[in-house]
Amino acid sequence: MPKGKKRASQPRLTPDKYVFIEHRISRSGELLEGEGERIYIDYPGYGASKEGEIWLSFPLDFEINDQLMAIFGKFSSIGGDLGSGASSGLSPIYELPSETNGIKFWEIDSDGTVRLSYKGQYILLKPKEKWSKYATEIIISPTKKMAVVIKEEITNYGIFKKAKLKKENKRMKSRTPIE
Repeated sequence: MPKGKKRASQPRLTPDKYVFIEHRISRSGELLEGEGERIYIDYPGYGASKEGEIWLSFPLDFEINDQLMAIFGKFSSIGGDLGSGASSGLSPIYELPSETNGIKFWEIDSDGTVRLSYKGQYILLKPKEKWSKYATEIIISPTKKMAVVIKEEITNYGIFKKAKLKKENKRMKSRTPIE
């Protein structure tokens, strides 16, 4: 944990459960001057409902075992004059502390509370809690000037059973690939 953040050890999740945490970055552009080329991204690797139910576009490329404590989702989307689309991917967290995509995970308690740090900020998220940050950037190039609104969210969707995820992954692996 970060310096000065010492605390007593908490019980861990049972081996049949995991926590789903997602980092979502949305960028929306508004062309202010000039001409802009739009970017198009397609096919996210997963989707998640507001309740944190994960559905897969492709089979998982990691093992669902007793050591799996959490699944981290990274979801990026663009809109407006920037273009359109989304991309996403899932990463496993098997041990703590652990770092992925610039987020350091320090602890996951048996109640699903997650302690993490991101860009120098310590964040505690109980299940169903969300951290948000909003910013606006002005992009100036020889051909355009664009305002881009950036919305970042880190959401702790809570605790889920691994058996349901295993079933979804098995279903994805049995699909016939499109050629």
